[in-house]
Amino acid sequence: MLVLRLVDYLKNRGPDFLIGRHFGAGALGEFRVGLEIATLPTSELLFPLMRAVFPGYAAVAQDRQRLAQTFLAVQGTIVTLTLPAGIAIVLLADPIVYLLLGPRWAGAIPLVQVLGIFGALTVFQLTNVSIFHVLGVPQQAAWLKVAETLLTLSTIFVIVWKGLGLTWIPWAMVVVQLLMVPVGMHLIARLLNIGFAQRLRVTWRPLLTATVMGATIWLALQWLPGTGNTWRAGLQLALSAPACAKAQTGLSNDASRTSGHAGCDVGQTAAARVLANETEVPL
Repeated sequence: MLVLRLVDYLKNRGPDFLIGRHFGAGALGEFRVGLEIATLPTSELLFPLMRAVFPGYAAVAQDRQRLAQTFLAVQGTIVTLTLPAGIAIVLLADPIVYLLLGPRWAGAIPLVQVLGIFGALTVFQLTNVSIFHVLGVPQQAAWLKVAETLLTLSTIFVIVWKGLGLTWIPWAMVVVQLLMVPVGMHLIARLLNIGFAQRLRVTWRPLLTATVMGATIWLALQWLPGTGNTWRAGLQLALSAPACAKAQTGLSNDASRTSGHAGCDVGQTAAARVLANETEVPL
């Protein structure tokens, strides 16, 4: 347990030490703020949702088929809730940072844009952890975390050693996630006998709808004035809101289409509790 806590600390704070020492306090502040904004869907939606679904996993843990169905339904719900928010943060990083933090934090904008991709990828990795624990194989989650931490820190060290810019670090984190996500998916596939086609069946509609939303926002931003002041930043966010709302409506309809799958009630109930701020669920 102590070793895992140390790995957690190194994973979350290790990059800070390297960034702060090499790039300075200002760059570290921009990185931390960028990471906080970019991972809002994870911290505010995914973590509470996973706490809420854990009892549902535990209730069906003895039946691997039902557990697999429940996991797929929950993952579909998670993608439905978090993906639009992640894409919106990536595309609207400029007005979000300008409106919330002001022009002095403009250096965080490119970091938010890349770290938003990182946050979207972590969704697929973090949903696996509860399955590892409920099936009594937490060591698999631990080894994944150790591998991710070592890869991330070693890559950041190389970036610092080579004298590359700060924006290389978020891209390095994205690459590490791209390497680790398939490994996690493979381990879950072995435990639950889940194929790629089954995963795709519950995620393709949210992915397609969110992609259309992203394209709509991007096209809208090409016609809007740049964020030269607070008024323009607010205008960009206000005019982008209908595309986000339309996508969320479409994603909610997609989620309802999966209601026939066994285990979907767990995901929908958990999502409802999270949205109602009933997130304090004992593990």
